[in-house]
Amino acid sequence: MRTRSKPSEKGLQEATVSGSTLAAPDENPGKLCILPKELSQEARIVALCDPASHVAVRYLYCPDNGFYEFIKVSSSGSSPKSWLVIDNRTAAGDANRTQETTHQQLEGSASNQNDYVTASADLLIATPYDALFFLLPALHEKSKMPEDKLYLSLDDYVDELDGNSKTLRMALQSSTVKAALEKRLHAVCDVVDAGEERMFRLSQQKLLQELLSKAQKMSEGGLPTSMEHQFVQQPLESPIFNINREENTATDISEGKTTGKAQNIAGEGDSVQHVNIAMNEEVQRLLRIRVALRFIIKSCVPPALQTQLQTLIASNKYLDFGRLDEHLGKLESIRSEALALRSMSENISRKRGLDNDDEAVEARAEKKRKQAEEERLKKSESRSVKQLKKVDTSGMKKLSSFFTKSAPKKASSE
Repeated sequence: MRTRSKPSEKGLQEATVSGSTLAAPDENPGKLCILPKELSQEARIVALCDPASHVAVRYLYCPDNGFYEFIKVSSSGSSPKSWLVIDNRTAAGDANRTQETTHQQLEGSASNQNDYVTASADLLIATPYDALFFLLPALHEKSKMPEDKLYLSLDDYVDELDGNSKTLRMALQSSTVKAALEKRLHAVCDVVDAGEERMFRLSQQKLLQELLSKAQKMSEGGLPTSMEHQFVQQPLESPIFNINREENTATDISEGKTTGKAQNIAGEGDSVQHVNIAMNEEVQRLLRIRVALRFIIKSCVPPALQTQLQTLIASNKYLDFGRLDEHLGKLESIRSEALALRSMSENISRKRGLDNDDEAVEARAEKKRKQAEEERLKKSESRSVKQLKKVDTSGMKKLSSFFTKSAPKKASSE
């Protein structure tokens, strides 16, 4: 008979000694960031008010390349992940560790205080940010009415910014950043030269053209998957008709310049028709541009200026969305028709269900009545009648056969 032997005390002590104790979690853990390659040594992270929400947000400032915005990429909640971060530098200043040292560290035989495991797999990516959006609150405040517009210099606009004035003033000390900001103001403002200094005044028309250019670049090649599905594919999806019919038919729908076919995809009795309206790539392109433009305006433009820009967009003067609006209007009318037909079909089905229920109730009541009548007759029978019913009468004539008229006898021949 075999039995399992207990581990020796020596083995338990070796296992305990070989195990490592985890350090306490850091209360303020570091962030894993992907930064640009050509980054100045004087680059720093600064806090600036978001032009749309007026909430303090951290940006990366580089005197040589301007501002960068941090985009956060997170893992899905259903599959939690983490990062293993290893410091690749040595105390002697070598660029990289040898492969053997790194392998030993991963096995636990070597350790470094700068190595750690993050609790979440969040990743921050620094992407270029147009510093023009920081100046839009000041540009708009000085552009309330056309007759009250004033030409101001870049320094004057920076002074008008309450929360961002100090940080942007520091950024303007870099000639590269100051020249880039003046160039961006030149793209969205009316410009006049006052001696050696340039003066700017916001032009909403130029600003809208600049935002349209950004939206067109953003929509090239398609939007991100989530935005493409929710804001492009779903609004352009053809409606579905669900109609109960005795016969299956296929109809052609023509409405103005738009044509479509209703295809039957159900069996007998139920007809589900999918209406496909003719649509070309131009409609999809216009919708992508509109979605991208609304996203930029909502994310980067002050709320007071958003209303005025939306009014300019609705005029279709700078980009004609009329064809897109016409297509969406026809889809909406067909969806309303489909909803009305679906409601009517549900009402008919509900009415048929009620009629069937009434018939079923009557049948159950009749069956119950018959059962009650049979039980009453059984109770009224005597004991002798019940016993006679148990008698085997196979092969016996019925009593009524003795009371029937006999057949006439034939006369005998002499």
